[in-house]
Amino acid sequence: MYYESIVQPSRVENATRAPVATDAVSTIGGYRDAPLGQHARLFLDVTAVSGTTPSMTMNVYGVINGKAVFIGAFSPVTVVGTYTTRLDNLPDLVCVAPSPVSGTTPSFTCEVRCVR
Repeated sequence: MYYESIVQPSRVENATRAPVATDAVSTIGGYRDAPLGQHARLFLDVTAVSGTTPSMTMNVYGVINGKAVFIGAFSPVTVVGTYTTRLDNLPDLVCVAPSPVSGTTPSFTCEVRCVR
């Protein structure tokens, strides 16, 4: 198994936002003896949630031909915890962005990791 991080440090998300290609970072780094498969399991670690009835869906985008293209999403998050999703045919460059974020003054502190 090859472990890698999407190099987007913990951050607070409190509004829906669209990704841009420059958000993406290569998820392929480090040393490897063979090409990586295109399958990946992503982990969303939510360490803090606040607001009234907060909800967030974290979307995963791949950069294809210089554009951020929707690939998949985590289930909606409403409480602190670790969430996971498996995605197939994942390109080398990926980014994540929340959409939608709902509730009254919602705030989420989160980090995403990827295992290929």
